[in-house]
Amino acid sequence: MNKIIVSLTSYPKRIYLAAKVIRSIWNQSIPADEIILYLSEVEFPQREGELPSELSGMIGRNGFKIEWVEGNIKSHKKYFYALQDKRDDIVITVDDDALYSETLIEDLICSYQKFPNAVSARAARIILKDGENIAEYRDWDICMDQYANEPRMDLCAIGYAGVLYPPSCTNGRWFELKNIESLADNQDDLWLKYNEIIDQIPVVYVKPDKNDILIDEAEKVALCTENMLAGNDASVARLSGWMKNIYLEAWERWVSQLMQKEEYLLLKRKAGIETFQKSLDNFKDNPVYLYGAGKRAEYILELLEEYDLEDRLKAVIVSNKSGNPTVLNGKEVIGIDEIDNTKLFVVIYGIGEAYRDEVTSILKSYHCVCLEFSVR
Repeated sequence: MNKIIVSLTSYPKRIYLAAKVIRSIWNQSIPADEIILYLSEVEFPQREGELPSELSGMIGRNGFKIEWVEGNIKSHKKYFYALQDKRDDIVITVDDDALYSETLIEDLICSYQKFPNAVSARAARIILKDGENIAEYRDWDICMDQYANEPRMDLCAIGYAGVLYPPSCTNGRWFELKNIESLADNQDDLWLKYNEIIDQIPVVYVKPDKNDILIDEAEKVALCTENMLAGNDASVARLSGWMKNIYLEAWERWVSQLMQKEEYLLLKRKAGIETFQKSLDNFKDNPVYLYGAGKRAEYILELLEEYDLEDRLKAVIVSNKSGNPTVLNGKEVIGIDEIDNTKLFVVIYGIGEAYRDEVTSILKSYHCVCLEFSVR
């Protein structure tokens, strides 16, 4: 019987969060057999003597232990040792800055049972082409729900939400330190993805049953921004060159299957329209209004017209008619106080994020349902 191993790492600046993360792993609907926190002796030369007392007091309880390793391969520690030492087991990697929902392990195990030869991930990005080249990382969209529960070679597992690696899925190439350090020093997700490509291991996006809670958001955002701006694209270039040089056939086969960025955006728009139409269909007998009379509202009106949905819109509403047009793209602009609030009505947001909280607060006193038309 394969054991379930949860593997993670941390470093001095974030070690104070580790106990909270471990407790969330203890609180799973399907328990882990072992929870291993890999720490570098370089970063913690006094070992347990430098750890928070709460964390050190958890050692030995509910399968939790700390493994001390030489050197420091940064974020790669969370998979590097477990995937070698626990080769015959199921390894789930997590990050050290989230309170994981109690369905984390269950989500991933259910996917593994359906797709035992794939990597299962609760967060993924879809890799796209831009012409003959790999698109910039910022264009790798967060995976849409319609791509869930499907083994795909164009998905890159993103580690922060939990990733499951099936038993014996790796080989020695995955652990070549020289290549890790030269090609993807800070990009463990990308290093793992390129090895999965070479070995033809697909990724399955698993939509989480419940959401996790990020507990160190500021630093996570800063690191993600840094990687988005330069680090990830530079690493992709290095990894692509390495793969083309040594594994050309695998590279050509994989790249030929990737979607062009424009093709993906069209599919995304179509999916967004279909989702929006289904939402509207739930309110066939209720009047529909677009909130806002600015540029975003004009854009949404154009999209509604493009997809023959403009007839569902009764009018455009604003908080204050002063300074706003009386008609926007053929639709009358009225004040929200002119609406019959005795009957349920539907509001489509036509305002930017800067005004969202203000408008949401206004609408709380009205008998309405709000919908998002998030088509790009």
